[in-house]
Amino acid sequence: MSKEHSIRFGWVGALFAVMLLAAGCSKGPDIDPHTAVPADAKGVAYFNVKQLAREGLVDKIIKADKEEGRGQIANLLKATKVDPKKDLDAVTIVMGDSPADRVLIATGRFDEEAIYALSERPGVEEVLYKKHRLLRAGEGRIICVVEGGILLAGEEKMAYKVLDILKGDAQPMGQDSPLLAGVKDLSGRTMWLTMGLDGLARAGGDALLVKLPIPVPSFDVSELKMVTVGANAAGKAIELTATVGCSDEDAANSLQACLQGVIGMITSKTAAMKKSEPEAARLVEEFAQSVKVESNGESITVEMNISLALVEALQESRRKAHLALCLAQLEPLAVGCQYYVMDKGKSMYYPRSLQELVGAGIVSARGIICPADNAGKTKDHSSYEGVFSLTEEQLPITAVANDAMFVWDSHPRHNGKRCVIFADRHVEVLDEAEFQNRLQAVKAALAKAKSAK
Repeated sequence: MSKEHSIRFGWVGALFAVMLLAAGCSKGPDIDPHTAVPADAKGVAYFNVKQLAREGLVDKIIKADKEEGRGQIANLLKATKVDPKKDLDAVTIVMGDSPADRVLIATGRFDEEAIYALSERPGVEEVLYKKHRLLRAGEGRIICVVEGGILLAGEEKMAYKVLDILKGDAQPMGQDSPLLAGVKDLSGRTMWLTMGLDGLARAGGDALLVKLPIPVPSFDVSELKMVTVGANAAGKAIELTATVGCSDEDAANSLQACLQGVIGMITSKTAAMKKSEPEAARLVEEFAQSVKVESNGESITVEMNISLALVEALQESRRKAHLALCLAQLEPLAVGCQYYVMDKGKSMYYPRSLQELVGAGIVSARGIICPADNAGKTKDHSSYEGVFSLTEEQLPITAVANDAMFVWDSHPRHNGKRCVIFADRHVEVLDEAEFQNRLQAVKAALAKAKSAK
């Protein structure tokens, strides 16, 4: 479960990125914006940004986003002049019927003039909703800043419902609703998430949820009624509590046995780590010992303590695994380009893109996706570029020297570095400055070869 918690920085980071685009509208009634949840909401999540900042997690989120090669958060922070550690207080995400039906409510201090300047960007238009000034960014997405330090951004229809509540034109979900159980006391709370079964089914795995790694035939997930996850930061650890509502005592007992089995499995596997990774093994043991599972016949409550050192260790392990897998994927791509030349009978030219290798059945679509690439994986998406993508014309095989870079990561996804395979098929991991220097050398050699024709 600690891994689930640790790898969601990309998801939380995406939420930060969405909330940093905004415009302005008028002040609403005196209502806690973090309880402005429409009656038809299927899930609610809350993040105390101030507490996250005190624990150093905001910096970790931004750093993780840069290491993944996107840097969207840092770019948007700069464009909107928002300092998350100084300007943001808390963020609530309201979830609807699908992963796309999400609305973000942020409280803090915003430079509306800087944010409003975003209206000059392509694809952003100014609109009015009940005399409230908004920005529409893309199809079905709206953004607005409510006076008093409330920012609203997300799916248009759900956002209008939240705005109506903030303006006193509609009533929020009742405070006695199970969905808002975690909202009743936000003081000192770092984060919480609560979702009904319908919401879980539609969450697309994009939530702080427990994923059980072993099959338990006697337990049926349809027996769940509600999942509530809350966390408080304490020193260098996060105290996490998860409560799962069950349909009856049998379901509760089954889930309890399953969770205890998972903890037992984690503990047993720690023994194999003690020689190779003693510090990581110690952290895992501390985590396993902190887990408490209790049942009252109607619900299961799991309490645990996740040290930030364990989170960092898991992230580092994940980065190393991604790097190794990425390097392993590069050679089949280089070999595939050579095979393409022979298979197509084009003895003088490389393919124009790696997608051509997929189309020819030489490599799989998964083979051109780096494991560290969290970008949207569309049909035509590739994590890699190559020397053949530097020219508009199809590249002759004679134009590439043996010591030249051949295929590489399209972004510096590996802790600010890129994996590269050269024409002679040796691989290297280059920092961005070195990569750019070698890329310029490749471009210069191609230009020279072209002018020599």
